[in-house]
Amino acid sequence: RCDPVTGVQTCALPISGAGQICWLGQLGATWYAAGEGGVWRYTGSAWVHEHNLAVCHRALASAMSYGWAVGSGQHLWRRGTSAWIAAYNVDGMLDGYCLLEHGDSLYIGGTHETPTARVWAYRVDQGGTPSGPEPPDLLGKILRELGES
Repeated sequence: RCDPVTGVQTCALPISGAGQICWLGQLGATWYAAGEGGVWRYTGSAWVHEHNLAVCHRALASAMSYGWAVGSGQHLWRRGTSAWIAAYNVDGMLDGYCLLEHGDSLYIGGTHETPTARVWAYRVDQGGTPSGPEPPDLLGKILRELGES
């Protein structure tokens, strides 16, 4: 990272074992990083390996008082008060790319194993159970609606 005033390269804290980082962002007030080896949480002085996953998570979101994660494979992950759990198995999900909270629902966008319907969206209820698939253009409609408000 660079110092914003001087432009001088400064030392960034390493994330040991992370491999390629696919997502970096906040869930609530806490910073998280997701990579090839799982999910890491920033404690204020170091990155702590919090959840061991063999695949890179491509999307994380904070919604409905939980942290949510999707990536390669069929699981939707949910972070409760202290740990990540596999909240639900989405049959046929190859990759999850997008998580979006709208109203009282969380929407997952990604690809499905069905060759004729590669893009899909699922609506997730408070308990973490997806329903769907929804129409493929659902996420685009929600984003347009949010942009107009």
